Amino acid sequence: MDTFQARLRHLKQRDRIIAKEIARACGVSVQAVFGWLSGTSMPKPQNVVALAKMFGVSSDHLINGDADSVRAESLDLIRAALPTLSNDKLELLAKVAVEFSKST
Repeated sequence: MDTFQARLRHLKQRDRIIAKEIARACGVSVQAVFGWLSGTSMPKPQNVVALAKMFGVSSDHLINGDADSVRAESLDLIRAALPTLSNDKLELLAKVAVEFSKST
């Protein structure tokens, strides 16, 4: 699936969800959802987040597809761990991330 619209259509069919349910979850009109599904428009970032949550995938997957699946899985693991981290561990994780970003 090469495009956002193809991935969205696939997820919609996979989960047997109608456009009205997607619209309700994102707080947009059904016409907006049809625009996303047809490729005539793209959702706003907050809608991409809502779609990702609804379908149980990462925002990266919706936007970039499977080419970045390792990255998406890693980001999902980090996001899931964040609420359990103490402030000290969170600060350490942030420092490590900054150091890694300098070396790439």
